[in-house]
Amino acid sequence: EIKIMENNSYIQKKQLRKKFLLQQNALEKDYKRKASRAISEHLMATREFKDARVIFCFVGMENEVDTRAIIENAIALGKKVAVPLVVSRGIMEAKQIHSLDELSVQSFGILEPSKNAPTIMPEEIELAIVPCVACSHKGARLGYGGGFYDRYMQTQSFPKFCLCYEKLTNEEIPMGRYDLTMDALITEIGIFDFRG
Repeated sequence: EIKIMENNSYIQKKQLRKKFLLQQNALEKDYKRKASRAISEHLMATREFKDARVIFCFVGMENEVDTRAIIENAIALGKKVAVPLVVSRGIMEAKQIHSLDELSVQSFGILEPSKNAPTIMPEEIELAIVPCVACSHKGARLGYGGGFYDRYMQTQSFPKFCLCYEKLTNEEIPMGRYDLTMDALITEIGIFDFRG
């Protein structure tokens, strides 16, 4: 299914994405390391993380929030952990892993699980931890433009928590018709919960 968007919102997003990817590239290693640690600690202190038996979590790439501590902690706590595997254009599946060692570099240079890893159905997931290029403090998320997460989570009711460096937050993120609003944003300065 193709994302139909108001044309100007699509163009705006493209320009914003370009701007934020440049900003992402310019973040200092030290800032990213400290911020990632703080973000992981905020997330792991939430009731949603503690209570969830099945967690879906992205594997942070070099410029993204580092999620390894979250994944390792969840596995150590005996939770079922699923990470994304791209199966075709705009389509991904959640695959269960028991260790970060099971990941290898696949499509788009992302660390991914094996195609043969057990598939976790969306209905089983109790918490989704989602990446972004930028996010607003109201829960508007700017993704990478592939529509993978919006499509995957469209009909699901599990909490959707977006992880973002505070330096990449922006209040003017245009939303297209199929763009999902996040339930919470977590940056190094804390948790912004949008569920009222």
